Amino acid sequence: MDQREQAIAQALGAGLDRIVASEEADILSAAESAHAFRAALRTPDSPADEVWPPMQVRGRHGKA
Repeated sequence: MDQREQAIAQALGAGLDRIVASEEADILSAAESAHAFRAALRTPDSPADEVWPPMQVRGRHGKA
C-alpha cells in the first residue's frame, strides 16, 4: 500500500467519507506534510550541527 492509499484508508477508517470525497487533495497534502515532518524528526544530527566545544556540566559552585 503506497502513501496515498494509506492516507485515504486512514481517513475512511476515521469516518471521514464525505470529506475524502470532497477534499482528497487536501488530505493527501496533509499526509505528505506529516510524513516529511516525521522524517525530519528521525534525521540524525551530524557533527556539524553540534556546538563545539561541547557544553560542560558544572556543579553548584562552578566547578566541574
